Order: sequence, then structure tokens, then C-alpha cells
Amino acid sequence: MGIEVLVGWVCVGLGLLSLLVASLCDVRWRRVPNATVVVLGGAWLGLAALGMGDVLVALAGMATGAGILLSAAWASGRIWGRAGVGGGDVKLSAALGMWMGPVRILVVIGCACMLGLLGHALHLAFEVAHGGRAVRAGEMGMPMAPWLSVAAVLVYGICGANVLFSLLKVPLTAL
Repeated sequence: MGIEVLVGWVCVGLGLLSLLVASLCDVRWRRVPNATVVVLGGAWLGLAALGMGDVLVALAGMATGAGILLSAAWASGRIWGRAGVGGGDVKLSAALGMWMGPVRILVVIGCACMLGLLGHALHLAFEVAHGGRAVRAGEMGMPMAPWLSVAAVLVYGICGANVLFSLLKVPLTAL
């Protein structure tokens, strides 16, 4: 195994670790640490340095990811009087856009929203079933980083794994 393959796997591992930490911090404190976003972006830069990434596609993905969530934050601010999407979620989606590109980041955000809605609905149903009260819309928020992370891993696993494994010279039959 060459040094490029090892560095590639380290970059992927760092990316996954940063998603895990961002998700845990968002669940616990409703904050996505800037360091996790920097590590995620830096991990992609490591892959790009190995020739495994297109900078223009990454920039387009960053702009798309950040633009969609900034638009959602603006729209929710206009409707409810407060941003429904935090700045950490916007930065995380921009960093994920580097990995995904402009089209796949749209799929990631769509999947994250659907997963988040399902998770939130199950949470509310569980609370009501166990004696809690129904919560009105806009009264309770939910962390977005875990849903973005799960969706990104799923989309990247489905769409990007073949490309990544071929670039890292790992035969798919070995998995």
C-alpha cells in the first residue's frame, strides 16, 4: 500500500470523525464547533492534494450547500422571527459541499431534511404517548448536524464510494 492510499484513508477517517464530533456537539449544546468544519474541509483538501478532487466542483458545492441553508435561515427568520437554521449548520453544509459537489449536496440536504422531520415526528409522538404535551410548530428546535452527517455518509457511500475506492486502488471485491 502506497503513501497516497494511506493519506487518502486518513483524510476519509478525519472527515468521518469531524462529522461525528459535529453531530454530538450539536445534539448536546446546539453548536457546531468551527474546528469540526475546518477539519472536514481540510480532509477534503488532503484528498484534493492527492488528485482526488476537483476544486471548481468543490467551490460550486460549497456555494450550493451554504446558499440553500442560508436561504432557509432567511426564510424562517421572515416567517417565525428567528432563524431556523444556525450558522454552524450553514458552515457544515458548505464543507460537505466540498465533498459532494453541487448536485449531491442538494440530495444530502433533501435527505437530511426528510430524516430530521421523521426523527422529530417520532420524538414528538413518543413524548405525547408518554404523558407529554404536544409542542406547537416553532416552539422546539432540533439539531441539524446529525441529520446532515447521516445523509452525507449515505449519499457518499452510495454515490462516491466506487470512485473513492478506485482512486485509492482498493478493489470493491475486497470489501
